[in-house]
Amino acid sequence: MASAGKNDVYPAPRPDVSSHGRSQPETAPTIDHLAKNWPISDRIRRDIINFENGGGLENENDNSYDELMAALERYTGFPQESILPVAGNQAAYWAIVNSFIRESDELIMDGPIMTDFEKIATTRGGRVVYHKPPAPETRDLSGIMSSMNHATRMVYLAHPNWCTGSVIESGELERILKGTFGIQVILDESYFEFFGSSLAGFLRQYDNLSVVRSFAHGFGLKGLASSYILASPENRCRLMARAAPERPSQSAMYASTRVLGDLDWISRRLEAHREYLLYVTTRLRSLGVTVHSSKTGLLLLEVPAPEAVAAALHDASVDIRSLDLRPSLKNRLAVDIADDAAGLAVIDAFRAMPAHYYRLLQPRRATITLRRRTESDKRPNASSDRPIIGNDHAE
Repeated sequence: MASAGKNDVYPAPRPDVSSHGRSQPETAPTIDHLAKNWPISDRIRRDIINFENGGGLENENDNSYDELMAALERYTGFPQESILPVAGNQAAYWAIVNSFIRESDELIMDGPIMTDFEKIATTRGGRVVYHKPPAPETRDLSGIMSSMNHATRMVYLAHPNWCTGSVIESGELERILKGTFGIQVILDESYFEFFGSSLAGFLRQYDNLSVVRSFAHGFGLKGLASSYILASPENRCRLMARAAPERPSQSAMYASTRVLGDLDWISRRLEAHREYLLYVTTRLRSLGVTVHSSKTGLLLLEVPAPEAVAAALHDASVDIRSLDLRPSLKNRLAVDIADDAAGLAVIDAFRAMPAHYYRLLQPRRATITLRRRTESDKRPNASSDRPIIGNDHAE
């Protein structure tokens, strides 16, 4: 079994890769600045800031890694031999791709999804194939299995998919795991805390499953590079030996450990967020905005003028992302409702903008009128009870 501890070797940080094509700031925001906007309890916020300002980064005897490992073991229910903390999802993706993907290997991604995983895999020389379900909000894992071939080495699934809000049924995932011997299945659960249900339990039965999770979304530590991988002890050893992913900073590990110790508060916040998201959704739908159901804590909008809507929401200081890069998500936007103020800003912005920006035109439906023949309509050999189509309606 792999030993989990401070002897794990991590390389220098890799350059940032943005999935949205935006350049990243050269200087990252400080913990003090980030923590002021995190949806965490004031007590935890003070502890994190005090740790940062108290010289935690320079403390050679700091045991943040050991404490984080112990906290993750309690939270996930998995032994430390199956847990690997990493410096954000990009570090997790790098480790997985460099450990399991070789040049010309095929990677099937359950789309539509926007993630750095695709870019990192292609950088490695892998060939990414998107499997498109019948509709964006649906999943087609049976279709993924039928599209596999001798070159397929990995399947990437998101549960839930942040672009569509869709989730995976446990029976569907198990069929994939049973039918993919020798193929790695990557389950991205970065948003699973919003949904409240995880499929990581299959790790106890299937060694070819690895799970990626993040502290940036459900736990609210946005902007802090702190994630972790759940994998079999054998795969964890392979990840460490072949990729040696970057470890989170001491401040990131300390912050992650502190929020894991405040789960009751986090749970109440997530429940309040679900209720508030439902309120904002109801208000927007009353205005005629098309809002798709989501299990990721995001508002997923479909509008006829996405650029105009995005500009208006941006002016209102709302965090918004365009999903237009995927053809099947044309005219769709993802809106992050971080707090009550953001929700009210979204509602006010839609009330102020022209309705043709956001109201989808309903397709015209052809109508026909059925009526029975009258005595004057009857012809020889015609049935008196046969319905006919009015002459004023096109076929």
